Amino acid sequence: MKSKKADLIEKWLKEGTDDAKNIIDLPWNVQREEDKENDAIILVAKHLRFPMPIVFRIDDYNTTVMLEIDYATDSMDPKQRMEIYRNLLKINTELPYIKVGLIGDDLYVILVGEIETKIVDHDVLNNYMEIVVNGLYKVASSLGLEQDLIQLTMENIVSFVDEKRKSGMKKEEIENYLAKKLGMPKNEVSSIIDKIYKETAKMDNPGNSYF
Repeated sequence: MKSKKADLIEKWLKEGTDDAKNIIDLPWNVQREEDKENDAIILVAKHLRFPMPIVFRIDDYNTTVMLEIDYATDSMDPKQRMEIYRNLLKINTELPYIKVGLIGDDLYVILVGEIETKIVDHDVLNNYMEIVVNGLYKVASSLGLEQDLIQLTMENIVSFVDEKRKSGMKKEEIENYLAKKLGMPKNEVSSIIDKIYKETAKMDNPGNSYF
């Protein structure tokens, strides 16, 4: 069952369009991995509109939707840590169908939703993805990480623009593609790309500029 369901989920994620209203219907960049130890399939889905990937773990019984926040809590002093855990527990009561937890030796914050694999369909999975993403911004607000999410999103955009620039794509083509991908006005995207080009130009050719 897991292979057929993983194939279906991967198809939904990859075949989306940039003007989609539902999060699952956006065109996601999906990487597929085999978790042989747990007899599961892992799908890692990335999109430029979101600061970090959504991870799907599919086995014959359950499909887990996960979003890990790069925020280690293990090294914090006990008082600060307890305040954070208190806030996370409160958020757990506010988010339906998913839970906020901790993972790994460094106790990173993670959002997790679990669905029976046999009942996973397009709409159910879309609902869980939306809840996990909404939970991300709720947790970020609680932990004071809003600027960190903006920074991560910008880093993803910078990496994307630099990759396309080096591959030979013209600046206007990148602007049009990115405006559609991000759902932003072209003048705003153009301003962002101008800054990226100027910074990369300084690094590539000190003393010169693309303009």
